[in-house]
Amino acid sequence: MTRRLSTLIRFIYERMGDRDKGTELTIKARDLANKADDLLRTGSELEAQGKLEEALERYKAATNTDPSFPSAWYNLAHVYEKMNKLDDAIAAFDRVIRIAPDDIFAWNKRVAILKKMNRYDEALASYDIMIELDPKKKLFWFWKARTAEEAGRYDVALESCRKVLEMDPKDTYALMYQAQVCIKSNNYEKAIESYKKALEIEPSNLDAYLGLADVYAKKLGQYGEALKVIDDALEKDPDNATLWFKKGEILLIQGMEDSALEHFEKAVEKDMMFADAWIKMAEVYEKRGSIDKAAESYEALTKIRSSDPKVWYLRAKFFAKIGKIKDALKFLDRALKLDPSYTPAQELKQELAKRK
Repeated sequence: MTRRLSTLIRFIYERMGDRDKGTELTIKARDLANKADDLLRTGSELEAQGKLEEALERYKAATNTDPSFPSAWYNLAHVYEKMNKLDDAIAAFDRVIRIAPDDIFAWNKRVAILKKMNRYDEALASYDIMIELDPKKKLFWFWKARTAEEAGRYDVALESCRKVLEMDPKDTYALMYQAQVCIKSNNYEKAIESYKKALEIEPSNLDAYLGLADVYAKKLGQYGEALKVIDDALEKDPDNATLWFKKGEILLIQGMEDSALEHFEKAVEKDMMFADAWIKMAEVYEKRGSIDKAAESYEALTKIRSSDPKVWYLRAKFFAKIGKIKDALKFLDRALKLDPSYTPAQELKQELAKRK
């Protein structure tokens, strides 16, 4: 007898004319529920102290006292997961779901553990059950698509996207995600179609322009088409630094360094904090032997991203290359002060130490 049954028990016995018996059983059920609450509270305190074994015993006692107490099963599952007893955690979440079949949080936690165990077929089957509960819930289809993508089941991911688009053909998020999965499955024409549909619905969608340009340039080698896409976007948003940078990238792939540099410079003119543009500028200047301009770009980079060990490493690498070892070591020290475990900086510092 538990909190879920106490009201029902009382009602049944009252209808049978035995009010006293109903009251007695109701009080008993309430006492058990209160005991389970106390066990849950104690278990939570022990868990917060890191005493997982003791917490586990309290949660088990709470579920034994009141088997219909979902919070106790939740906490039991969480402790099992912390202890890496994943099958037990799944079993505990199954009990939550048995009590409340539409508890989406429990379903998602169950799926997350299954994925951790690489049991993707079972994870996908769980989403199928969730979808049966509410077939019109787009979020469930998206979750299934993401899980299928992680498992390399691109056909299942795309089918889930198709279901979403059947419900809402103007869902640009679904179109964008469909494009990304198509790229992973080497279906570039379908990716292009998806990006173009997204742009028809939302002409200001920057990510759709960038994605479409990348497919043309990096997957199909159609640089002219890629540049047309970016130019169209720039007509709508000429102050967008990311678009200027993307055009510079495409020009650089074609070996058009002068034009690429102009676009990287335009990007930092629009956004002085655009680190990737500074990096590309520095790399191109370095390649062309424009040492002073490369040094200026790396200096600007470390000013705008002074807390990023990577940029100090890049500056150090450049100075090492031009033979300024003392400066290079100074910059490496800055990188390692920010992140003592930053492997590229550690390796370069060891290499430079051998040259001394």
